[in-house]
Amino acid sequence: MTPSRLLVLGGGSSQLSLLARCRARGMFTVLADRDPRAPGRALADAFEPASTFDPEAVLAAARRRRVDAILTAGTDQPVLVAARVAARLGLPSFLDVETALSVTNKRVMKGRLRDLGLPTAPWVLADREVDARALAPLRPPFVTKPVDSQGQRGVYRLPDAALIREAADDVLSFSREERFLVEEYYPSSEVTVSGWTGQGRATILCVTDRVTVEAPPHIGVCFAHRYPSHLAGRLEEISLLTQRVVQGLGIREGPIYFQFLVGDRGVVVNELSCRLGGAYEDLFIPRVTGVDPLELLIRG
Repeated sequence: MTPSRLLVLGGGSSQLSLLARCRARGMFTVLADRDPRAPGRALADAFEPASTFDPEAVLAAARRRRVDAILTAGTDQPVLVAARVAARLGLPSFLDVETALSVTNKRVMKGRLRDLGLPTAPWVLADREVDARALAPLRPPFVTKPVDSQGQRGVYRLPDAALIREAADDVLSFSREERFLVEEYYPSSEVTVSGWTGQGRATILCVTDRVTVEAPPHIGVCFAHRYPSHLAGRLEEISLLTQRVVQGLGIREGPIYFQFLVGDRGVVVNELSCRLGGAYEDLFIPRVTGVDPLELLIRG
């Protein structure tokens, strides 16, 4: 049964197709966004000035509007807010709160992957002091990452502890936590796995190369996705790791958007998300697969 009153978290470019589809289906759509000028506001029936990072504000908006479901697309952090609010209100959700935390907080994510024996680049947690001894398990250069941000904010490749220490305040400015991730840089190609999970098993819809640009110290800024991937010979490894991640983290239902690194040391997990991609996957995936992920998202 399709919900009649839907709360959409975020009204930026990555959510416009979702909002337009809901309007076309005659659903009453409430947009939550901290920006009253968000472009998606024109496609929504009602607007709530609530940050998509603020679960209490979103909870209040959901109660006021008596919504039947909460969705987002194309952005990572609101996935956790949607799961938390849905749990509080007894609304349907693809993810429970624990799983949503595992795919939105890199500290939790990397810890879960380590405990499951799933491959990632070697990593440690650092605070503002960046003790060089804490980096001893890693080989330079290093990559910094805020644990709860998105869009490559605060992601830098740096050669030594001194420069990481200089960048620490900047990295943490994109986070709500006081520690950040430092990874060992892994020379590799980046790929994105877009798919759908049902009853705990993933169906891969497409694998695309992430075409990235580096402007030191910035790294991994993606400006295009290339299909089909040039890594056809590694698709079996990519598929196997996708299934291991889904089963290990207990992802039962909904969209997946996994980023893997493929290099001489094999396929490793870079980052995990449980959302539709924000790079026009809603237009691209139906063209190459015949599967409409927006329809799956709304019906699911």
